Amino acid sequence: MNNKKPSPQVEIAIPVFVMEELSESVVNSLASMKSTSENDVTVFLSRIILNKCYPSDSDKSKFLDIICRKLSVHGIVRTSYDIQWQFAINRTPLAVEWWPAMLFLLIGKHIGEDTYGMTLKQINAAFVGIDVAQELGVAQSKLQELKKLAEQHLLELTG
Repeated sequence: MNNKKPSPQVEIAIPVFVMEELSESVVNSLASMKSTSENDVTVFLSRIILNKCYPSDSDKSKFLDIICRKLSVHGIVRTSYDIQWQFAINRTPLAVEWWPAMLFLLIGKHIGEDTYGMTLKQINAAFVGIDVAQELGVAQSKLQELKKLAEQHLLELTG
């Protein structure tokens, strides 16, 4: 018998500036897509956004860890990856309108084992992602706001 308590979830209050270029109907449609032979980044982002909670299940939590790795190691997030998240299927960079949401989710507050270390890793990836997003043409005002949020969260963590 498994006596493990379910992981608590932290609700997400997504700022308007993060979502203003994303259509609610597109997010809803993508969030309900069935799994295929590839991992579409927008589908995973849509599921987290629609749920309005940071992931407590291992698949979605693993997703944020993978995004950290893609940004930290490869310096880019592609549109889709193989089922193991190792190789890009669609090598096109993630569409510009998705970057603010992805970066915001990396900056957010999380609950779970090794929260401190994982949160620092995600904030670091967000800083890398902000630089990448700037090169891709994401609006400077959004990136400045995301950078400010990341700096505030980092300060809260490290005192």
